[in-house]
Amino acid sequence: MFGDILHGTWLTVFAAYMVMTYKEGSQDLIGKARYLFLLMGLFATFCGFVYNDFTSLTTEMFGPGCYPKDLDEAIPKTNQIWAHQAEGCTYPFGFDPTWARSVQEIMFFNSFKMKISVIIGVAQMMLGTFCKGINAIYFRRPVEFIFVFISQVVLMVCLFGFMNYMIVVKWTTDWETLIAQYHKEHPSEP
Repeated sequence: MFGDILHGTWLTVFAAYMVMTYKEGSQDLIGKARYLFLLMGLFATFCGFVYNDFTSLTTEMFGPGCYPKDLDEAIPKTNQIWAHQAEGCTYPFGFDPTWARSVQEIMFFNSFKMKISVIIGVAQMMLGTFCKGINAIYFRRPVEFIFVFISQVVLMVCLFGFMNYMIVVKWTTDWETLIAQYHKEHPSEP
């Protein structure tokens, strides 16, 4: 459900209806969580656009994609292709629809979703840790601030911050250029 345009839109519409029609003083649990449902719906819709996913089907919202669909590359008896991006082509938003037909689909999507979840999770943990630090300052608890907050921030930044840094470096590095440069400098190595 999270990461699908249609289901996210349904949840957003339902939550927006709950927000607009909620009567203050009501004790129902769903009414108290109406803003949570609204945010869940908005983010599910956004992730659906990023994943290019409408009821588990890939859409071609911004065109057919940047990967050639050569029949010579097709795997026999399947309609799947190996994804190789066309020169100078970038899909405007979200995943290129060709990835859904690629042999590398599961590996690519799972890798992206895992890494983006780690980045968002670490950001959420850092937000909670900083809220703890602000509370320690507000309630005048210097021992908690020094020995709990600062140690948690140091450990979080050293361990998980470095991991997030490495994920971003991996995403933003042009590996083909680096490999070509390495082979120029070391022609005898395979």
